[in-house]
Amino acid sequence: VAAERSPPEVVIEAAVLLAAVGEYAPNRVDIFAPSGFRFLPNCFSPGQLEGVLKGRFVSCKERQTLFQAKILSTAVMMTKDLLDLASLPLTVRLLLKTPAITPAVNRWYARVSNRHGLLGWGMQKKTFPVRPMQMGAYFAAMSLSEVPFILEVKIRYALPHGGHIHVAGPRMYQLRCPVTNVLSPLGFAAPSCNNQDPILTGCWGLPTVNDPDPTPGLPLCDPNHELLLTFPQQDASGN
Repeated sequence: VAAERSPPEVVIEAAVLLAAVGEYAPNRVDIFAPSGFRFLPNCFSPGQLEGVLKGRFVSCKERQTLFQAKILSTAVMMTKDLLDLASLPLTVRLLLKTPAITPAVNRWYARVSNRHGLLGWGMQKKTFPVRPMQMGAYFAAMSLSEVPFILEVKIRYALPHGGHIHVAGPRMYQLRCPVTNVLSPLGFAAPSCNNQDPILTGCWGLPTVNDPDPTPGLPLCDPNHELLLTFPQQDASGN
């Protein structure tokens, strides 16, 4: 199960790969979402039944199912006849609503059956989390070099004036101020940049890279591996 985007509390499209279903062809495939996710009543993405699933599946309906002592949202997909095993692997795209936060147990289950009973099941332990913010970090990965760092951020909720974006790199990296350029169609002013604010995590007792006698067994840490970006308030004239 995979999703290109997964903001909180919105309808997204998830791609479910049916790689194999066993030796016998099923006429029903059930997908169990983690607690908090909710499939739409008609859970196939638009165009699926007229496209890649034509002649294979006829419907996808959401059901609330008791599974492992929990009520989970389930996508019940019914085939036209028995699913042609030669058509596998097959990717099915489903619509579902995400929860506010990533569930503590973020596992997806699949179950296949026919009119005689259960044929098999599968589980995916590691899958996509709920992402309140999408970001990308781009730089030339050359060792012991000072290179430009580009941070791309897509924020779902409005950031209040005076709000912060906390940027933290790996512990041995250095992030340096100031911000030299902002690329935005909205004309944002460059945020102030600070790597000494007390809100920053710091190294939390880990030995620093300049420690002459670091504690054995603990990873080294550079105090400048994180910084805080603060966006100033603008008036009507843009100042």
